[in-house]
Amino acid sequence: MKMSAKHLGLIAICTLITLSASTPAWGEIVVTNIYSDLVASLQTDKSIYTTGENVLLTYEVYNPSDSPVEFTHYSGAAFFAYAFLGQEEVWYFPKAATANIWTEIFQPHETTVRHFAWDLDHEDYPPIGPGQYTLFASVHGSTAIGQGTVASTVITIVPEPATLMLLGSASLGLLLKRRRRN
Repeated sequence: MKMSAKHLGLIAICTLITLSASTPAWGEIVVTNIYSDLVASLQTDKSIYTTGENVLLTYEVYNPSDSPVEFTHYSGAAFFAYAFLGQEEVWYFPKAATANIWTEIFQPHETTVRHFAWDLDHEDYPPIGPGQYTLFASVHGSTAIGQGTVASTVITIVPEPATLMLLGSASLGLLLKRRRRN
């Protein structure tokens, strides 16, 4: 799937932030607050997953001000999430959103928490292989002074142990067969 200008903008913003800090490990959060008076964070339950394992994500939006913040959503979804391997988008949530415009009020010092999972084996997406993936979550819409929030984090997906053992056994068998010929 080719990336749109919106996706490239998300990557550019989060790349600049990621370059200014080290790659996050489990428990670390990358926070971005560029466009809005709200602060967003995205965290996974761990940093390394095996192929086929669900990635559990927590996306939080916080109002640090002493006043309520009115946020106008431009779609039916409360938030969006994306996963990229390099520059290729491999997953997004929700799969579809409506064109509804609606308003959400974030009270002073309120945190809204949303939990969701990335099913690595979901039939609607291509198979997810080993690699380092960048995850983004965002609220699309606007407040009085900004255009939403974006947060990102990085995870690594590794082959399941059985696959590694199978590859190791095959390699060892080929090596022994080659030795016998010589």
